Amino acid sequence: MNDSQPSEYLQLLRHSLAHVLAQVVREMRPGTKLGFGPATEDGFHYDFALPAPLTLEDFPEIERRMRDILDSGQHFIREELSASDALARLDQLQEPYKREYAAELLATGQLAGLTFYHSGDFVDMCDGLHVATTSEIPRDCFKLRGLAGAYWRADASNVMMTRVQVWAFGSSAELEAYERDFAHAALRDFTARQE
Repeated sequence: MNDSQPSEYLQLLRHSLAHVLAQVVREMRPGTKLGFGPATEDGFHYDFALPAPLTLEDFPEIERRMRDILDSGQHFIREELSASDALARLDQLQEPYKREYAAELLATGQLAGLTFYHSGDFVDMCDGLHVATTSEIPRDCFKLRGLAGAYWRADASNVMMTRVQVWAFGSSAELEAYERDFAHAALRDFTARQE
């Protein structure tokens, strides 16, 4: 893959990587409940309600497991379910936050059902789209960069979730260039504040 991927490709890559991250976090923290995992300008983030905290020290293991999944070539398989079957699936998966959101979407009457994507043992309610297999994602195109708190649906009356922030680009070269630019900008900002 070349260094300048179209934005559509980056959306697919970032969205697919978000599923891979969620799969790993659920493996490492059984009982984790999923929030949202949208693409961002420089990667993506995913919000989790965790039974035990994640720390920055967990990042190397998370990244290693994510790369294992990329190497394994898991397929992203789309499944369309009726409204009642979709809600039942979310109950079965014990995903209360996704179920809450699904019920609101279905209550509008504009959707007959919802879509889910399977990859390996992981299943998530999702519109898509994704790459065909995880092996299409360059193994060194992403880096976990931080943790933050985020209220479910940005409402302070809701549960505080853990947001895992990730940089993701079309290639390792693009990621490295972005990291360099980010570090230089941070240094300039720090220097300017000291003057």
